[in-house]
Amino acid sequence: EEEGSFEDVLRRCNQMRMPPHFRPLVYQVLLLVVAALCLCVWLVPLRLYPRLVNTACLVRAARNVGANVLMGVLLARELVLDDGFVRLNGTSIAAKLREARDEISVGVDAMRLGGYIASEQLHVSIGADDIGLEAYMTLMYQEGCPWRGNTSCVTPYWHEAQAEGLYRFLRQLCEGMDMLLDKYPPDPAPPYDAGFQWIVARRERLGGLGPGAEPALCFQA
Repeated sequence: EEEGSFEDVLRRCNQMRMPPHFRPLVYQVLLLVVAALCLCVWLVPLRLYPRLVNTACLVRAARNVGANVLMGVLLARELVLDDGFVRLNGTSIAAKLREARDEISVGVDAMRLGGYIASEQLHVSIGADDIGLEAYMTLMYQEGCPWRGNTSCVTPYWHEAQAEGLYRFLRQLCEGMDMLLDKYPPDPAPPYDAGFQWIVARRERLGGLGPGAEPALCFQA
């Protein structure tokens, strides 16, 4: 008993003299702390995950609209000229212009109110109108053209611009593309192919790009 008691006392003394990083209790406490942190790291982003994903979807939808606006402006100009420099015949240009117009319309609605953009396989669960960011509301609905830096937005092609925002401008742009598609139907038998072998300068159509042209709004976007 005396020997056993001596060994117990010696063991306790050794344990007391142990550095903290050798003590099992320290590792047990640290393990509990790590487990709690892991739980927090999992639960907090899980709660915010839908909003984080929706923000990325909103940004992607806005970029999709911007890209289709640029594509639509280019195709609108080429539809008027129809000279072959884009390696597309009139039928292909018209088809791609309709596609860009539809993408702008669908993308704007999805960005504003939420929705699905099939071409991008993108679902916006919460529209920007519901989020209500001040900068967004200003750009989309404030009078004038704040997105251009010239809030007066004086243009002879769209007199309503001073009383409307970017949303109405995008709608008007889509209507302008529709007007172009009606006014310049594609030639069913173009005199050139898609390889630059035949380039036709159709000078009679240059007037369609002038300041007095009806579709000038599409070229001023």
